[in-house]
Amino acid sequence: MIGFHRDERGVSTALSHALTLGIATVLIALLLSSAGTVLETGTDRGVRDALETTGERLATDVVQVDGFRTTDGTANATTVTLEYPTTVANSRYRIGLVDDCNDLEQSLSAGEHCLELTAQRTDQSVYVPLSDLDANVDTDASARGGTIVIGSDGTELSIWNP
Repeated sequence: MIGFHRDERGVSTALSHALTLGIATVLIALLLSSAGTVLETGTDRGVRDALETTGERLATDVVQVDGFRTTDGTANATTVTLEYPTTVANSRYRIGLVDDCNDLEQSLSAGEHCLELTAQRTDQSVYVPLSDLDANVDTDASARGGTIVIGSDGTELSIWNP
């Protein structure tokens, strides 16, 4: 009589099923983690693009307010109230003026003024240069997205929420 201790029939089938399930589980876990990374990267890129678009539009308006002059060429006090999106890519954002963009990681011209737009959800910042400003900028000024006032007293530019 053959004992059970030497009976190895059926072991390879059970072992192959266990290995197949283990490998399938590892592959699904890797697929899900890389899909999450791709979505996160896409979201970050979307936020950055939306901030850049809004920042470029705002930079154009800031430069225009700086350029308002009287007929004799002197600067005068001006305020302009404009509407911007309250959120970009489902994230609230804050706008600030930076006096010297020379120390930034981005390749902006030395000494340029720039806007800093920061998304609150991702803590991502984008810098948009402000070219050829005649006035100084109020670096303590900041505003949230939405209704924004751009003001100049003739020598200094500022932004705020009404």
